[in-house]
Amino acid sequence: MFGCTPSSEVPPEPPSWDGEWEGFVETTRQTVFVALRLDQATVELLGNRLQLDDLRLSDDSVSFVVDLGPQQLAFAGSRGAPGRADRIAGRVLASLTGSEAQPTEFTFELFQLPKVTLPATRLERWEQDVAHVRSRFLRYDQSYTPATRARAVELLDRLEAELPELDDSEIVAAISRIAATAGNAHTRLYLLRNRTALRRVPLRLWWFSDGLFVIRARERDSDVVGCRVDGIAGRPIAAVREAVSQLFSGNESWRNYKSAYFMTAPAALRGVGVIQDSSSIRFDLECAGRSRSIVLEAEPLSRLERPTENWKNLSSAYEGEVELLAPSRGIWSKPLPGIAEPLHLRHPDRNYWMETLASDRAVYIHYARSQNDDEGVSFDEFGDGVLEMLERPDIDHAIVDLRFNTGGNLGTAEGFFRRLTEHPDLAEGGRLMVLTDQATFSAGLFHAAQLRAAGATLVGREPGDRLDYWAEGGNIVLPHSRFTLHFSNGHHSYSGNPDPRMEKVFRSLTVPDLVPDIQVRPTSAQYFSGEDPLLDAALGRLRSSPPNPTRRQSP
Repeated sequence: MFGCTPSSEVPPEPPSWDGEWEGFVETTRQTVFVALRLDQATVELLGNRLQLDDLRLSDDSVSFVVDLGPQQLAFAGSRGAPGRADRIAGRVLASLTGSEAQPTEFTFELFQLPKVTLPATRLERWEQDVAHVRSRFLRYDQSYTPATRARAVELLDRLEAELPELDDSEIVAAISRIAATAGNAHTRLYLLRNRTALRRVPLRLWWFSDGLFVIRARERDSDVVGCRVDGIAGRPIAAVREAVSQLFSGNESWRNYKSAYFMTAPAALRGVGVIQDSSSIRFDLECAGRSRSIVLEAEPLSRLERPTENWKNLSSAYEGEVELLAPSRGIWSKPLPGIAEPLHLRHPDRNYWMETLASDRAVYIHYARSQNDDEGVSFDEFGDGVLEMLERPDIDHAIVDLRFNTGGNLGTAEGFFRRLTEHPDLAEGGRLMVLTDQATFSAGLFHAAQLRAAGATLVGREPGDRLDYWAEGGNIVLPHSRFTLHFSNGHHSYSGNPDPRMEKVFRSLTVPDLVPDIQVRPTSAQYFSGEDPLLDAALGRLRSSPPNPTRRQSP
């Protein structure tokens, strides 16, 4: 009527919130990785997968709350400038539950990942996975130096060029080497231990001071338990250890712990050129003075997302990694038949426990995993019980066993160990002993450093990492192979000499080294006879110390 015609243009659909988002929260101590699925109302944060609370979405803004128990994080952000609908930026208010204190404010930034389509060929799928190594993993990890990053990029370029000629095991090995080039033990491709992503043969191995020995097998092969492994497929075992150590980083202690895993995975051995078959392994053994060989087929793959700790196979009380074994092929043998289990191996499925050693006036604390037990008392309750025990007039000493503690959350026990070192009857006189071994790593290593800084006596062997390292970070799951890369972005400095280039330090201490005051490297004969030379050495030192004059003698 007024000479106007209706517009034929349809307003554009607002961009979708669906799909995967990932990015970082910038705090004063670290850069925290966040992986978000708004369409599923879930978040992965600080190693936890959690549901979002109070999720609210509009065309261009989002808000939600993450409940971490003692702390709540309230996120509020909006999409970026026009043309950047794949970016969210905003702020996070962190508050302690029940506290009236003002929340702490941080910033965050997230990016929407492009949707991944299934390529037609195996080669194209690997090409997409390798592209994610470059665009996400190398972009996020901060543990590389300029030189090691350049080397990683060089290896990645070579891998992209050689992809058509490589088989799957060789590609996986190449990606592992790229991660290991960082020279940082927390930066790695999860193949074994943190995850189970490769098939393994039913044999478990352990490095003692006199070599690599079989500690567990299927019941039908139980006669090889106690045999020394001299080689694999004709290659000397030292050369095999060196070959598989390309697949991860770490010091000498950590290489001993991790290499025992990879020597039972045919695909790993195939990837580094030790064997040609990715389905079986021939072990060359020395059994009671006689040479023999055994060929074992790999079990069907059961991918696990949780850690499988090899040290547990030292214990007869451990039922074994039954989910990794085909039931039709038989059950695990016991590693120490007819032998009384040493104290430190009696409870392999508990993260922490204690026992009084009455004749030595000591309390023994075993702390094998830095997290609360799923059942039983919390660590806080457990720690209170230990401190109460130390008030008894018949207890003068404490022994903290950090063997096998490969980490977790260092905050779980940080306060307890601080209180332990402040105990007036332990701080002086050499009454606090700490046991460490090759599997004392990450949070376990932090506690060893924490106790050493307070004057504790270390017994055993050097832990599984350096004093200064990178940890924290997050996981990148490759879209097609589903292998997981872990990147590191939180700096830990325990040497007292922090790198001046570091703007943020997650944790710092001052410790000259973690070389034990009493160095003990158990032999295979000691293990198979049920001895514990580390505990014996600690008790021997305590027995030689003078009585505590400040304590009342028990009646």
